[in-house]
Amino acid sequence: MRHNKVTKRVFSLWVFLTLGSLGMAQEMNEGFDMLQEGRFAAAKLFFEEILTTYPENTTALICYGRAVGLTGDAEKALGIFEQLLAQDSANLEVQLNRAEAFLWAREPGKAIVAYQHILASDSTLFAAGLGLANGYSMAKQYDSAYRAIHRALEANPIDPQAMLSRKYIVLGYANQLGTVDYQLDKALHLIETNLDRDPSDQETLQLKALLLLLDKQYAASIGTYALLADSTAAYAGQSVVYHLAGKDRIALQMAEKALRADSIAGGSSLATAKQYLTALLWNGRYTQAGAYLAALKKAHQGVLSMLLAEASYATYLGAYTVSQDRYLSYLASDTSSFEGNLGLADAYHAQSMDRAAYLQALTARRYYQHQKDLQQFLTKLHRQHSPQLRGRLLLNGSSDGSYNRSYLMEGQLNLSPEVSVNAGYEEKKYFRSGGTSSLSSQKASAGVGYQLGKRTSVKGGVSFMQLANPTDSVDYGAAVLPQVTLSHQVHRYDQLQIGYQSGFQNFNIDLIAQQLKTHDLFVRNNYYHKGLGFGSYTELFRSYNSDGNRRNLLFTSLYQNFGRKRSFKAGLNYLRLSFARQLPEAYFSPERHQQVELFSAFNYATRSEKKTEILLESALGRQWSDGRAEFTLRGQLAVTQHFGRWKAKAFGAYSTAANPSGRGFTYQELGFELSFQLTARPLFFKKLEGQIKK
Repeated sequence: MRHNKVTKRVFSLWVFLTLGSLGMAQEMNEGFDMLQEGRFAAAKLFFEEILTTYPENTTALICYGRAVGLTGDAEKALGIFEQLLAQDSANLEVQLNRAEAFLWAREPGKAIVAYQHILASDSTLFAAGLGLANGYSMAKQYDSAYRAIHRALEANPIDPQAMLSRKYIVLGYANQLGTVDYQLDKALHLIETNLDRDPSDQETLQLKALLLLLDKQYAASIGTYALLADSTAAYAGQSVVYHLAGKDRIALQMAEKALRADSIAGGSSLATAKQYLTALLWNGRYTQAGAYLAALKKAHQGVLSMLLAEASYATYLGAYTVSQDRYLSYLASDTSSFEGNLGLADAYHAQSMDRAAYLQALTARRYYQHQKDLQQFLTKLHRQHSPQLRGRLLLNGSSDGSYNRSYLMEGQLNLSPEVSVNAGYEEKKYFRSGGTSSLSSQKASAGVGYQLGKRTSVKGGVSFMQLANPTDSVDYGAAVLPQVTLSHQVHRYDQLQIGYQSGFQNFNIDLIAQQLKTHDLFVRNNYYHKGLGFGSYTELFRSYNSDGNRRNLLFTSLYQNFGRKRSFKAGLNYLRLSFARQLPEAYFSPERHQQVELFSAFNYATRSEKKTEILLESALGRQWSDGRAEFTLRGQLAVTQHFGRWKAKAFGAYSTAANPSGRGFTYQELGFELSFQLTARPLFFKKLEGQIKK
């Protein structure tokens, strides 16, 4: 439609200049009117009739070529103009029409070259300047299109078709700057030049609202959406803004208003219905969303985009095998779909299939090179698989007057999405009150992790530990401490671990001096119900000590998240501990020990890239050990600061609860940790990129 309007204007610039005689002008006037009014099919028949009488008439051939091209046969029109140029290569009108025919044929590159050739002879020719701007715009070379349209407007500043072209060039340019290049300030400034000419232009207002949303100017975006005459689009847009602003209840209200507005207007927009479905999911109304999805599927059977709605629903419920299947089915018909490609990549990642996740994200990048959500997804994968280095300083002490200081340095390297290796060194010094060092330990460790397949992985390693006492000449020797853990992700929110580990009891100086070695068999389960916001964590230990004693431990935690952001949770912890033999003089080893506590935890994180995270946890409980009971108090605080590839964490803890491996001392802990991501991307990333390029 936009092209047709420009076509009529260009046509009127030359048509009467090419007439052979006044009589012929009068004979063809009816056909000229048809072309100017956009009745191209009728014009085609009209000039076919004219050409039966005047087969060599240039004007009639040009008009016929235009009618043919504007009814959809651009190739035939180009053939007509090429034939005319072969007869008279200097004919300006034929050159202009040939150049425009390249636009009809969706060949903007050839149109640009043709218009540039015309302008080289006469740089002031308005029709060529306007055509060049439209050619650049079609080629999405918006910077050049913007300059070209302004040159054309200098020659004819009030031409309505040039002003219309300028509007759409500005829209394309601002969209590219804002949604592709993320130069939001420049895009918003540019969009205002359209609104200066027409403050109520709906297409411009809609793009402005989107750009404000991307710039996180939520209030301004909501206000701009409110200016749209299409209330369905206005409410739907506001729903998205409120969601990103963290106000999901209002987002659902706006989605409901969009549905009602669409119904009042007599529409049944699937996009609006899907927006409402998504708003239900944002608010955790999974049962209602499931029923609504079933109704949508019944009403829109065979509609391809319903596969995306099903995939999104499955994703929110953690059913990633289902979402993977739906995304694959959709991509079979629409290989370049952004939602389909990124959604499938996320489904793979949720199942720990990171090689497939990487390849799918890189496939999406072929179509959407600079898309922000895609870049963020790749960055998340990079952080998990890039080489990491971590250092930690820890100081803790207990009420018996002993304390220890430890230094840790460890690193991890991913050789592929499935294979990782790690190594570390820890040195720990134990002291008694007065500051004299009486014992120290050094431990070197190495390990490997392997993703066995879908949702299952194994990690194994070995540590070499050496004890030393500067006050005597006792040779403690070195100990080899193996460990292995098998992990299985039942689904996104249910993880199971079984394993074996060995080590020394090192809670305080008395325990480490005894060289009490343990062998632990354990099972852990971490479960979370996203719909209810309810979770549980359970672990079982069966331990065998080097002195022949055995220990059984059960710990379980039940908790409830509160609020849509899940930043606050509270719950109940239960611990049961027992030893086969009681050796109170050697270490804390009750026949039966139980502990119950109520706890609460608060998590806070800023939204910026240099985000700050705060964890505050407190607990109050009661413990029983062989008939004795006492109240317990526990608390911890951790503050983490991200800056670039660096991460710094400071933390502290205090507890009066019994430690499962030591005497029931009150203890305090202070620590500092510094982590660094050594490279921006994993070392194997270029190899994965090469697979996509092939």
